Amino acid sequence: MFKYSEVESIFVIPEVKSVTTYKSVSGKKGTSPVIAVVLMVAVAVAISVTVYAWSSGFISKKSTQEAVSAESLILESIQLSGTNLVLHIRSHDPSAVYLDAVYVEGELRASKMGYRLGGDSVTPVDLTSLVNSKGGDGNFQDGDRVMLVTTRGTQIQFVVKD
Repeated sequence: MFKYSEVESIFVIPEVKSVTTYKSVSGKKGTSPVIAVVLMVAVAVAISVTVYAWSSGFISKKSTQEAVSAESLILESIQLSGTNLVLHIRSHDPSAVYLDAVYVEGELRASKMGYRLGGDSVTPVDLTSLVNSKGGDGNFQDGDRVMLVTTRGTQIQFVVKD
């Protein structure tokens, strides 16, 4: 079978020579931790300033576009006769403006009206007939707080006075 010397040679572990150590390249030291932190903070601040400048420019452009699309409407007169209300609304918008909803005291009286106000003109609006035709309560009283809303979201708010 096996001799003792043969078995011994199977389990022989090679000797480990010395571990190789590396010296720094040309004698330079690494960046100090303080300088590394200062550089990271400077980069973070630069990125933050860039994002802020971009987003504030984006927001101002968007608000300018919204201001351009706003409708210019003026309530010229309010005539209350009994419970019938007739308005005269001047539109300074060159294109047609459409009334979409009527609220009285915060309560919706009529919606999806689609009533056209002519561009650059004064349009009489029989609000009582208009609300009644949409199935709402077209009766108005002195002191009612009324809000008209256009299809683009422009609001006209007023109080009915006799």
